[in-house]
Amino acid sequence: INVVAPFSGRVVYRDPSPTTVAMQAPIAVLAPPDGVRVKIRMPSRQAALLEDAGTVHLRLPRTYHADREERQFMERRFTGRLLTRTPLAHDSGVVLAELAATPPAEAVREMLAGRQIIAQLLWTPPLLSMPAFAAGGAIAALGCMWLLLLHVARRPLLSRAPAGEPAPAPDTINLPVDHGMSLRALGAEIRNLIAERRADEKTLAAAEWALDRYQVRAVRLLSAGVALDAAACAQLDAWAQEVVASADESDEQEFEEALRGVQRLTRLLGSIAAERYQPALRRVAAVLAASRSGSLANAQ
Repeated sequence: INVVAPFSGRVVYRDPSPTTVAMQAPIAVLAPPDGVRVKIRMPSRQAALLEDAGTVHLRLPRTYHADREERQFMERRFTGRLLTRTPLAHDSGVVLAELAATPPAEAVREMLAGRQIIAQLLWTPPLLSMPAFAAGGAIAALGCMWLLLLHVARRPLLSRAPAGEPAPAPDTINLPVDHGMSLRALGAEIRNLIAERRADEKTLAAAEWALDRYQVRAVRLLSAGVALDAAACAQLDAWAQEVVASADESDEQEFEEALRGVQRLTRLLGSIAAERYQPALRRVAAVLAASRSGSLANAQ
């Protein structure tokens, strides 16, 4: 038997056993040349992008119910292409998109049985087309600009000293750009002060400023530069003993300056030294404190 199709198109379903088909049951299904129609409700902005995307992928659900039993689709993925988009009269900004698709034959068979088949559109619009993403990106950009401005505002700047006050030394305010290298070098200079028994005002002021400005980072890098060990602690203790012993021989002002210098250096080392050297530093601090108390008592 030769049957002429009423219109041109493509066969989307053919019964695998046409000789056993029941009366009035279809043997084959003819669809338009571009396939069956899939309708999707979506935002008009995304529908315009979907049209530019060309061929997209859709997916059938893993399971479906038919005749009170759960069945599975063997072939789930298929392709489609947007044909038309019709604005919804009572839903602003939303359209009904109609796609020409080529679903698997088993899905067409279920549609012939009167069952509604639901498919998932796997295409996603570009991120920049999503208002939420665009707003989030703008907020993130503003946040980055704010952090940059905050970082610039917090950078130490040279300023004119108030009238009547000495201007701070530049290298005690602005460390070099490579803070890691400068703080280690500053720590090494502190180690030299211990060996030379000298309390340099500029070096101590720079170290104190660095600790206040960089805190934990300064402690780590200054400690690495100082490389405090038992030998350095012994040198500091000998220096403290020497200053204390000079109380009766030195001028009172010279003694006070020497005592304050060693005390200042000892406090600085106490803030960056490892725990195992803290007892030695506390002993030095106690000797200096006792000497200071004794000198104040003698002055009274």
